[in-house]
Formats: sequence, C-alpha cells, structure tokens
Amino acid sequence: MPEDDDPLLADADDLAVQLVRDGRRRRLIAIGLICFVVLAGVYLAFGRSLERAWHLSRAASAAAERDAKMTTLERVHAELLPRWLIQVNNGESEQVVTWTHLETALTPAPMLLDTVSDMKSLLAEPDGARVHSERLLELTGDWNEYLDRVGEPWWVDTTIRISPKQTIAYVKTYKLLADFTVLVAGRPYRTRMAARADRTNILESLLGHTSPGQDGAIILTDRLYDFALSEVWPLLGEVLTDPTARQRAFQVRVAGEAKAALPTGTLGALREAAAARGRLERVLTAVRDRHRCGSQFSILDLPWDGMEIEETDMLRRVAKRDRFESCPRITGDEVEVIATVSDELRDNERLQAAAEALVAHIAYAVTIHEARHSADHDVASAFIEPLPCARCDALRLGKRTRAELSAYLAQFTSATHGYTSLYQACGLDFTRPTPHALALRVIFGELGIDCEHTPPPGLQSKASAMAQAFFGRSDRIEMPESFPTRLELYR
Repeated sequence: MPEDDDPLLADADDLAVQLVRDGRRRRLIAIGLICFVVLAGVYLAFGRSLERAWHLSRAASAAAERDAKMTTLERVHAELLPRWLIQVNNGESEQVVTWTHLETALTPAPMLLDTVSDMKSLLAEPDGARVHSERLLELTGDWNEYLDRVGEPWWVDTTIRISPKQTIAYVKTYKLLADFTVLVAGRPYRTRMAARADRTNILESLLGHTSPGQDGAIILTDRLYDFALSEVWPLLGEVLTDPTARQRAFQVRVAGEAKAALPTGTLGALREAAAARGRLERVLTAVRDRHRCGSQFSILDLPWDGMEIEETDMLRRVAKRDRFESCPRITGDEVEVIATVSDELRDNERLQAAAEALVAHIAYAVTIHEARHSADHDVASAFIEPLPCARCDALRLGKRTRAELSAYLAQFTSATHGYTSLYQACGLDFTRPTPHALALRVIFGELGIDCEHTPPPGLQSKASAMAQAFFGRSDRIEMPESFPTRLELYR
C-alpha cells in the first residue's frame, strides 16, 4: 500500500540503520554513529538506506538455531522477499542468488511464485516501480488474499517510495498474532494484530493502520510494545523522578486506567519495576538529546528487560572512546545505568508477562481508533469522499483530517482508555501539518486541552458530545471476548 495510507503516528517510515535482533527476541537498538563502529561501511544515503547488514546477528550460533527452526514461509517473509527487493533497488548482483532461493522456497506454493514472478518482470523494466506502481500494489493484495484464504499467518505491506532520483518498491512483512472482530454500532469489522517479521532497517512510527484493500484494521504490536514500555510503564510507579510536564499532567489518569484494566498481580509487578524502567528511559532521552550538540548516536527502544551483556559491553567501548569528547555519544555513567537496570529486570518471567499484559492494554486503545476508521470507510467510500461533517466543512478540513478527527474522538470517548489515548496523542509533533496534528488541534481547541496541564475531567462525555456535534453520532465500539490479554513480540 502507499506509505501515506492512514498512519496513526507518522506520515512516513523513519529509516535508520539498526543493530538488530538475536535469535531470542527482536531488538530496536543503536543507530547513528555506532554504525561506523559496528557496521563499518553501512551508510545512510537514501539509495543504501534500506541496506541491511544481513549477517549482523550478535550471536551467530543463536541466529543459526533460529533459522534452522524457520518454516519455509517464515523464511520467505523474514528474509528472502524483503532482501531480494532491497537488492533489486540497489542493483546488486546478489539478487540473482536470492531470487533462486526465493523461487525454490515458493515452488510448493505456485500462486505465490506466480505473483512474485510478475513483480520481478515489472521491476525489471526501466523505472518499473513507478510505471507499474498500481499493479505492484495489486499483486501484494493477491499475495495477502491467498495467505488469508489458506490460513497462513503472514501479511505483506508494499510501499512505493518516489524520490527525484529513483522510485523504489520495498516491503514490510508481518506475522499475524491475533484475528478478531470489533463491533462499531453493532456492525462487525475485522481487526488483526501483527508483528514485524522482516529484518530490514525500516523503522516505522505508527501503531496501526487501516486502508481499503487490506480487509480491515492492522494493529502493529512492535510500536505498541515501544510506547507501552517507554512511555506508559514509568507512569505506574508511586513517584516519578524528573518527570516531563506531560508525564506529570497525566500520571494519575493513565495509572488509574491501567489499575482498572490490569489484574492486581500484573499491576504490582509493573509498579515494582517502574522506577527502574524510568531510569532506563531517562538515559535514552539524555543520549538522544545530544543530537543538539552534534551526536548522531541513538538507542531507539529497548525490550522489557533492557540490554544483553554483550550490548552493554559494546556501549562501554563506545563510552571509553568518547570519554574526553565534549559531546559524547554515550557516557560511562549512562552505560552503567543501562547495565544495572538490565540486570535488575532480566530473567523475570512474572515481569515479562506483566509487560506483555501492558502492551495488550495499550492495544485496546489503538484498536478503537482503527475500528472507527474501518466503519468510516463504509460511510466515505474508503475515504474517496470526505466524511459528512458540516462543522468540518466550515473549518475546511480535508478528507484525512476528518478521518483522524473521527478516530481520535472515538478513542477519547472510551470509558476505559480515554486518558491513555489522550496521553499518547499528546506525544505527537503538533508543529507538522499532518492530518493527525490538524485533527488534534481542532479537538484540543474545542475541549480546552493543554498537554502540559492536568487533562480535563469528563473527557469521555465531552469527546462524545463533540463527535455528536461534528459527525452526528458517537457510536459504541465493542471488543470481543477473544481480545488478547497479553501480546508478545514475534521472536
């Protein structure tokens, strides 16, 4: 699908070199100058920004064990299909070998082989990605429909990225973790939970999306995981150390909604470790803040238990090299905080289960947003037409801004997740003229919301009244009993 089809948190993917995944779990760690230390030669010019250091497993034996356990279709989605497209985009000779492996792997599935063979023919033509962009997206739809029909838990999202120098096609691939129906005003809408399967360096900032042709909503658990752990978990402790104005304003409300939704034991485990997780997040913030003085180093997001020993050892070497720099990539003290907290959190099954329950709690709010989009597709002919809204007409709001206005109001109307949804929304960049930012500016103006001050009481009833005033309805959104109570990342 085109990259601007209804992202929840950003209008495009953020591309970055990642130090990615061992065999046990997904990693989203360390971009920027560390690539010169560890990746030696991987660079961020756009033509190569989709390049992946394919042999960069931190533990070769663990990677080999993981790969040996892969099913054929898992290998196709995790490695072969995305790797082949990257090599095609970059004009690499290795694409011939990768294609041979892909062709062999898909021989038992002739329909998939025919689909990707058609892609290959189209991309082989001059400027094929641009000339045949619509057909490439149709072929992706055929691929997904086939997998759905035969009950295979994989899903592919194709993006056609146009730039002055080159138009390219690339994919993000996902493993489906859950598939259920949400009711909006009594009408059923399909929703799926999906976790990234590919090992590319394409980092997305969205929590979910809905578009015509993908048969309902897709909730992206990787980004839920990051938001839940980095931004919600620290709020569950008794005391916040050095909180931001937004954290201070929302702690009571967000923690209250978590307390009402999560079992007592789960909430207790999260509370006990909230301060430790908060220390970890403050280090990550300090590292990112040094972008202002010229550092290009970042640690993006960490799993529930922090870093492995090998990773902190690597960071110690970076800190040692930079110990006399005025703008170090990371300091020795920061590395020791990461190491100490990681030691505190690691190998705690109770805490892992609690973290996965917190992710499911956050997923509930995002599912409301995407279910509203699914229902609005019916009203607005898949957003070809603007949603009917007289107040929107007066404000001259575009089609996508109206769609986001409707979906955010649905979230804020939730009796169980309204304030958590507002907290998430307040983390967006309101300086950009995106549909999300424009919609939220309208809502905040109408409801008198300031993200750095205590959110207003009665948010849910006020949001419901606003939805009624703008769209002539404030529909009930009902989750099924099968809604996941825990969400684990695809390993």
